[in-house]
Amino acid sequence: MAGVDLSEREQKVLRLLIEAHVRTARPVSSSAIASDRAIPLSSATVRSVLRSLEERKFILQPHTSAGRIPTDRGYRHYVDFLMKPAAPSGSERSAIDGGLSGFSGTDHEIVATEISRIVSDLAKELAVSVAPGAAGIVDRIDLVPLSPGRAVAAATMRSGVTRTVAIALESDVENSDLGEAACLLNEWLRGEPVAAAETVLLRRMRRASPPVRQVLRALLAARSQFLTPGEGQSVHYEGARYIFRHPEFASDAACLGDILDSEETLAEVVGGASTTRAVTIRIGRENPLRGMRRMSLVVGSYRVGGGVGRMAVIGPTRMKYPRLVGLVEYLSRALDGMFGAKR
Repeated sequence: MAGVDLSEREQKVLRLLIEAHVRTARPVSSSAIASDRAIPLSSATVRSVLRSLEERKFILQPHTSAGRIPTDRGYRHYVDFLMKPAAPSGSERSAIDGGLSGFSGTDHEIVATEISRIVSDLAKELAVSVAPGAAGIVDRIDLVPLSPGRAVAAATMRSGVTRTVAIALESDVENSDLGEAACLLNEWLRGEPVAAAETVLLRRMRRASPPVRQVLRALLAARSQFLTPGEGQSVHYEGARYIFRHPEFASDAACLGDILDSEETLAEVVGGASTTRAVTIRIGRENPLRGMRRMSLVVGSYRVGGGVGRMAVIGPTRMKYPRLVGLVEYLSRALDGMFGAKR
């Protein structure tokens, strides 16, 4: 278990440093940590612990005379092992329940709009919601050989929509390899949102034989034509203004360009971050888009029939993870209850 990589003392110091940095947006000094009554250690001892954490890349010192700030690895350890989601307050639960009341499971676009508004108002961050659409759920993948070194890939969605793309293959890929690749693709992707297909393939393709991996890499190379969200999904966002209230983004108006450029990009960002977990967190450089390397996503999902809807909070890596995870978890459960879904 990765949680035992740090001693109890190191974990306490890391937690205090992260929580102080989240509050202040400034590097945290050893004296500030030592003055916290929750950890009765001298400044010298704290400095020694900080050096150890820095050597192991959980924190870094941005300037020689400055304190330390968490790295993406430090935040990842924090969210995986040190924090506990905070239950929403009574007023927050009332805002969620009241905001969702009156919407039926068929009004996906209206629900998506309301979700993004509710999450943004409560979280004071950018919120994105992607309503489920049958056109975005994979039903079947077919691979058909054309000639040596070429094949056609066809993805059929549950709505009946089919997308095709011609792919180039290495000369040593045989028809039997295409058949094996098609079997794996259907095993891995059937019933999955097409927006999550790239993430699933990248995570699982190492299990395949080398010729089959060549086929999968060819599909990924053609993903802009093949593995993108399709029609039937409604994408909404609220609260872009909140991003610029954070000191790290106050003078960087271009930081949202990559993700707010199109609905398709937003759907890819949110859908690609989601897994089978109720809530998924993607931190900093775990995000594939260069413009999001200083941001984190907290993504939740809910089910409507055969479709999956997503909602996400997007903010700086220095976000209030316990509170935001708690909000997204509660909203996911509320939406599942609203649409009668069972996990």
